[in-house]
Amino acid sequence: MQTHFNSNYIESDKYPKANFTGTYTGDVDMQNGAVSNVQVKGLFTLHGVSKQIELPATLQLLNGVLIGHAVFKARPEDYDIKIPLLVKDNISKEVEVDVKVNCNPKN
Repeated sequence: MQTHFNSNYIESDKYPKANFTGTYTGDVDMQNGAVSNVQVKGLFTLHGVSKQIELPATLQLLNGVLIGHAVFKARPEDYDIKIPLLVKDNISKEVEVDVKVNCNPKN
């Protein structure tokens, strides 16, 4: 179902990537393995449409890699994703977006 949604409605071939650019606020425990709760705020782009979002996330330092994780709901119509009337009742009004990012921490 996810593959069908991505290829037919997200139009993955035309819009292969989603993008988030933003910042976080909150204290991050830089001890290996510690999980820190933060708030992220920034610009999320999906299907060629950008929206400001703000949501809770976690950051964790594991073996020198900073791992971020957030989950949020997005409404297809907010990103100009057209769902045909024939299947509209079978598609959730909101889709869950699960974001995972690995990066090098700043020194």
